[in-house]
Amino acid sequence: LTRPRPRLRLGETTPVSADSCGGGLRASSSSQTEQRQRQRASFGRRYVDDLGACYDAADALGLAFVNYRFKRRAHTKEEALDQCMFRVVDVVDPDAPEVGPIVQVEHEIRSTKKVDGSKYKSCPLREV
Repeated sequence: LTRPRPRLRLGETTPVSADSCGGGLRASSSSQTEQRQRQRASFGRRYVDDLGACYDAADALGLAFVNYRFKRRAHTKEEALDQCMFRVVDVVDPDAPEVGPIVQVEHEIRSTKKVDGSKYKSCPLREV
């Protein structure tokens, strides 16, 4: 990666509506496979009500992250809104972000709604 590891600063402008975690495969037969599985071992998804405000807060701190292993890549706020998601890696204490990351785990920040206001297809909430 050419960009520094991003940090996620959660704040009052980024309300979390729902959360789900994923995991990677456990069996492996080659070192390349093992490396891919370790890269996928931990990640999280966070659903937010206002993706634009959340992206603005993350971008202002240099936290937005593009993972080139995936097809969807949000380089800008407009791309994030169009794709209903963007990524971050580092989680920091919002009261002391200068201390550095508490934990590094890739998070996909997803919107509960599409740009047109309808519910985003992968949002696990019954109503948004």
